[in-house]
Amino acid sequence: MKYLLIITLGLFSLSLKSQDTLLLLNGRQYSGVVKDTSGVTIDFNIIKSANKFKEKTFFRDQVFSITSEDGEERVYYFPEIFFEEEYSVDIMRIEISGRIDAKKGYKTNWVYPTGIVTGFLAGYFSKGSALSVIVPVAYVGIVQIPIVKVQHKTISNPDFIGNDYYLSGYNQSARMKRTKHALISGFIGLAAGILLYEATN
Repeated sequence: MKYLLIITLGLFSLSLKSQDTLLLLNGRQYSGVVKDTSGVTIDFNIIKSANKFKEKTFFRDQVFSITSEDGEERVYYFPEIFFEEEYSVDIMRIEISGRIDAKKGYKTNWVYPTGIVTGFLAGYFSKGSALSVIVPVAYVGIVQIPIVKVQHKTISNPDFIGNDYYLSGYNQSARMKRTKHALISGFIGLAAGILLYEATN
C-alpha cells in the first residue's frame, strides 16, 4: 500500500509538470495545460508561476496548434476552401514564424524617443489643450510610413530569408509593435508636456 501511494504521488507530480504549448495565429505562444478542446472554444490554463494558473478561453479559429511536452503537435488551423492552396498549413506555419520572430526581436529604437519628444512638444505648446491628443494619434500613422526591413539577426531559420509569406508575417508584427510603442511614447510625452505647462504657468 505504501509503495502504491508513492507511485501514485510520483505520477501525479509528473502530470503537474507536463506542459503544453498553445500557438495562436497571431504568433503569440502560451505555456500551460489544456483543459478542454471539445467545443467551439479551447480552454487553456496558462502557467503564471510554479503554483498559479490563469484560465483563458480561445476560439478554435484563433489557434494554430497545441504541442505537448513530448513534441506531439495537434493542428487546429485549417485554410478556407477558397484559399486552401495559398494558405495551407505549411504556408501559415511560415507566416506565423515571421510574426514570432518580429515579436521577439524586431527593434523600434527610434519610435520611443521621437514619440516622447513629439508628444511633449504637443502637450506643452498647445497649452494643455485637449486637441493635443491628435498629435500622438497622428504619430501612429507616421511611424507606419517607413518600410519594415527584416533585421536578419532576428530570423530564426535562414531558409525563411526572401520568403514572401515569412516577410508578410514579419511585417504585420513589426508594424503592430510600432503602433504599440508609438501610442505609449506619444502619450507619455504628451502627459509630461501638459504637466510641465501646468506647473510653470
